[in-house]
Amino acid sequence: MPDLIVFGVVAASAVGFFVLLKVLAARFGGANLETARTAFGELSGFTPSDILIYLGSAIAFDAATTVVAVWEKGRGARVVDVPEVDAWHCGELLTTALDETTSSLMVQLYGANAKSPFFKVGVLRKPDIGVWRRHLSEAYGAEKERGHAQRTIGPDFGS
Repeated sequence: MPDLIVFGVVAASAVGFFVLLKVLAARFGGANLETARTAFGELSGFTPSDILIYLGSAIAFDAATTVVAVWEKGRGARVVDVPEVDAWHCGELLTTALDETTSSLMVQLYGANAKSPFFKVGVLRKPDIGVWRRHLSEAYGAEKERGHAQRTIGPDFGS
């Protein structure tokens, strides 16, 4: 019986922690929206019709010109021209650390022959994945979409 109580407390704690993380992410994830919106507005000829932001990164799409711009808190905003993007990913990013794998929703842009993205931003709402997949297809072409994204953290001991 004591084992069941311990198991119940651990399970309830895990669920509570998960809910708390979701609430905090929703509350603080868009904290820099006005800063990013102002920076995108200062780009010549760029009028963002859709902005996706999470903490210190944002991506914006101009529907009239099918141009994408990115903003990073430490670097500011810039337009990302088509030749800069060799591939893009919009969906789950699988992260492996030792023997554990987790997933998070991300939008990522990759340069030529790059294993890691030059820009990434988290996605809080799953419906946004479809919206941004359409935006990136329009801007860079559907043929440049990476089917999956995965990263490994920590030492690689081989198989």
